Amino acid sequence: EERKEILALRSQLILVLGELFATNGISDEEEDTPIPRKLHGESTPKQGADKEVKEITQVNQLNVSKWGIKFNGDQSGSINSFLEKVEEMREARSVTKDRLYRAAVELFEDKALIWFRANRERIGSWDRLVQELKLEFRPADYDDRLWEEIRKRTQGPDETIGIYVAVMEAMFNRLSEGVGEAERLKILRRNIAPFYQMQLGLTKVTTIQELIQLGRSLEATRSAVEAYVPPTRRNKKSLEPDLAYAGTGEINEEMPILAEIQCWNCGKTGHMTRNCDKILKCFGCGKAGVMKAQCPNCRNWRRGNRESNRESNWRRDGDRNRETRTDRNNANVEQVEESGNGVNAPQRAG
Repeated sequence: EERKEILALRSQLILVLGELFATNGISDEEEDTPIPRKLHGESTPKQGADKEVKEITQVNQLNVSKWGIKFNGDQSGSINSFLEKVEEMREARSVTKDRLYRAAVELFEDKALIWFRANRERIGSWDRLVQELKLEFRPADYDDRLWEEIRKRTQGPDETIGIYVAVMEAMFNRLSEGVGEAERLKILRRNIAPFYQMQLGLTKVTTIQELIQLGRSLEATRSAVEAYVPPTRRNKKSLEPDLAYAGTGEINEEMPILAEIQCWNCGKTGHMTRNCDKILKCFGCGKAGVMKAQCPNCRNWRRGNRESNRESNWRRDGDRNRETRTDRNNANVEQVEESGNGVNAPQRAG
């Protein structure tokens, strides 16, 4: 009997608290957490009742300022980004739209707060407030300009395929009208980095999720390629030296550098003439003990050739000069003969 009376008193207390919150602007619809009928682990009925009252009080308290979200109405801030953050917090805290609208004054400051105070009574609900905020703080040609940004938004060099697609999907969601997946996929394939476009050029991709999966596979392959290092050279300390990598560089490593050099003195390869062990000889006339540059026979022969050539040149020049003088004499004789035949010869001045 005593326990029944306690339970009845607790139920009456809950009803009184509900009416008290209702008079302060809290309706039954705004209670987000259901009132438990039975609390497990309570030691006494009084402790259970106190806990229930505490839970009801916590549910109906809402301090939006602790969310750290503010909108001031400046063009530097995006109204869509603001509304998305508020919606995420509302869902995370299980807050109804009616309660959020009553506490919305804490979400605004500066010009946005002035505008909200002037239109709060006219708007009356959170959904209507969202519509009015978009009309007031978004440009008139917002959709056209956003479409232009979407078409120009290409993938950055440090963006993964997953991050880039997420950014693009957020931009699509901010349009006033939804965009089909086929159109979104077309824009994504055109704007992804050239690395993905070249690899997926001949691959049929039908969904955005499939594009993400293929892009991630390509990223994994690229990371493996960039991390590749050539095998280490053969090491005598290897556990299995016969299975170690032996490159062509190791085979040719001990080949002499002068393998293609041929000695003019002995005709063999591998050394130069000045380093030859055999007796030197002139490769011009065969004189032993000297090279051609120091050979007296070849030097005299070269000197004789130069003198012979010089004498030939002198003779040739002398003949040419004599021919020139002969031609001049003949011309003078002919001129005298013509003068004797009555032809007027040119007279000298003076």
